[in-house]
Amino acid sequence: MWFKVFVLLRLPIGIICLLGYPAMLGAWGGPQMAFLGGVFVVGLYVFLAFTSIRLVWLLRGALTLAVWLLALETVGAVMLVMGGDYMATQRFDPHLAPGVASIVTVGWTLPNALLFYKARKLF
Repeated sequence: MWFKVFVLLRLPIGIICLLGYPAMLGAWGGPQMAFLGGVFVVGLYVFLAFTSIRLVWLLRGALTLAVWLLALETVGAVMLVMGGDYMATQRFDPHLAPGVASIVTVGWTLPNALLFYKARKLF
């Protein structure tokens, strides 16, 4: 029961993290690239829903998909912060990306990975 609640509570943060792809593409290439990023993020949301359903139903292979989802969310969160920073300052600061990546990894990815690792016996 607790695992299903955990999966459902992590969905809003996963959705926000995946918004980094259209944000970065919009900052990088204008409205046309933002549209491409929007189309891309719809595919990521389908992957998020598919993975979450497999995790809730405790199906085989769900943990492998969860690892890929965590990687995509980590990159998306970094892109969200970096894209927002670029839109505000009109410059890219390469020294900010590793710091943001380490904060996202320690604050979001690592706790999720530990909980998924702890729940591996359910699968």
